[in-house]
Amino acid sequence: MKKIKENRAVSFIVIFFVYVIAAAAGFCVYNALGLVWWLKLLIADIAATVITFIFSVIFKNASVYDPYWSVQPIVILFACAVGKKLDLLRILLLIAVTFWGVRLTANWAYTFKGLDHQDWPSSTLSGYI
Repeated sequence: MKKIKENRAVSFIVIFFVYVIAAAAGFCVYNALGLVWWLKLLIADIAATVITFIFSVIFKNASVYDPYWSVQPIVILFACAVGKKLDLLRILLLIAVTFWGVRLTANWAYTFKGLDHQDWPSSTLSGYI
């Protein structure tokens, strides 16, 4: 586990697969529920959040969750836009949120050193994990 956490490239691959698993779980939850679309979307997001959190506990690193803050709003907003008439205001909102999310995710990727590093001292997290 230590070699995985110390290798930046491997850490990126691990994070990628965590998010693939979280997205698959959210997609399955969404499709399994017979509720109104917005409630299904909320519950699917909660499921994906829980999956991502579980992996942050497994890797003892809360930074596993960092990209979620910038990726998930894009996914949710586009999911909300499906089937809706896209007027200029909605298009501008999609562009702005996507630009913000991509910029924030790129900043995270640029500064991400690997799973052996967190944004704050590990002593902060050690009381929870």
